[in-house]
Amino acid sequence: MATDFKLNALLSLPKNFNEKLEVGKTYTIQKPDFRIMPFNIPMELSTHDHQYLAKVKVKELKITTDGTQVAFEVLKIFSPEEAKVYTDNFI
Repeated sequence: MATDFKLNALLSLPKNFNEKLEVGKTYTIQKPDFRIMPFNIPMELSTHDHQYLAKVKVKELKITTDGTQVAFEVLKIFSPEEAKVYTDNFI
């Protein structure tokens, strides 16, 4: 029997995430399913509906019976112009 894993190169926030993002701060979210993501490599962060927000790096992954717990650090918050370029071109 095999276990399904998802490989993610983009981190998207859950619908109920309502914290204000700050550069240098670490946040923890819970994702459904089992996930694999690159560590300490900048990747994009988006809302649940694919609006790009920032560059982040994953600092910790914990696989649990409920899914994957992801701790990430915000490296850069996109300006409205940068967010529009990412959102318009990478969906």
